[in-house]
Amino acid sequence: MYVCLCNGFTCRDVRRSIEEGAGTVAQVYRAQGAKPNCGRCRETISDILTEERTSSDSLPLASSTLPIAAE
Repeated sequence: MYVCLCNGFTCRDVRRSIEEGAGTVAQVYRAQGAKPNCGRCRETISDILTEERTSSDSLPLASSTLPIAAE
């Protein structure tokens, strides 16, 4: 789905920017090589940032980090 019609980037582009380290709306714009025009997409980008933070906070621990029970 297109997030920013003015600059032509999608939710997939936003998620990729976040994976590459963008943590704010402004950083997402910079990662896309874009500047805000009408600003309607800011809320959507912010929502995606929040969603990504929430989902990464709730990831299960890798099994290698769990303590091993004594035999």
